[in-house]
Amino acid sequence: MSPELISIGALVVMFLVATLLPINIGILAFVAAFLIGTAALGLDSEQIFEGFPVSLFVTIVGVTYLFSIAQRNGTIDLLVSQGVRFVRGRVALIPWVLFVVAAALTAFGTFTPAAVALLVPIGMSIAFHHGMSPLMMGMMIICGAHAGAFSPIAVSGVLVNGMIADTPLSVSPLVVFLASFGFNVLLSAITFVLLRRRTEERPADGGPERVSAARGTWAGGNG
Repeated sequence: MSPELISIGALVVMFLVATLLPINIGILAFVAAFLIGTAALGLDSEQIFEGFPVSLFVTIVGVTYLFSIAQRNGTIDLLVSQGVRFVRGRVALIPWVLFVVAAALTAFGTFTPAAVALLVPIGMSIAFHHGMSPLMMGMMIICGAHAGAFSPIAVSGVLVNGMIADTPLSVSPLVVFLASFGFNVLLSAITFVLLRRRTEERPADGGPERVSAARGTWAGGNG
């Protein structure tokens, strides 16, 4: 069997094991890299480590640690609460607040799935209490997370710009970011128009407090 097929098979096994068992897929990848590298390709440990992106790893660990602190100390709740105050409690604009918060989080380095996981429980609670479409709210958060994901200092942006640098293409990191941001703003606007339910324009009673209550309920439900 060729090394390419062995690698593909190892990827499939990794995803299956990580899905069915509480084992980190990164640890499985390390094991697979050494097993395939030594057994199938005849590489030694130094040659295997040459392909390891050390700088990217340090960036990912640092950013993940930073935003885990932000999650624990209530910074995310504060951002959402301040956003609700900024729109003066107008319910129809709250999905855009969550879009901006999600974009800001990913633009400064949060993984897209992590930003979505942080904000969706808040968005679902707000949608339920104000008769808004949960699908629209979820889409706005996801699009916001993708809008900021290609920032030059975000993980996805670093990866993509690094790949572009290895090709004959000459594309500015700012252009990559703005293209992704613009596309997701457009997609969010279409989603907002088509899916939102018309609700009475009234203040979001206890908006910031309700955000904190929603976070507490979600955290307790998952404890």
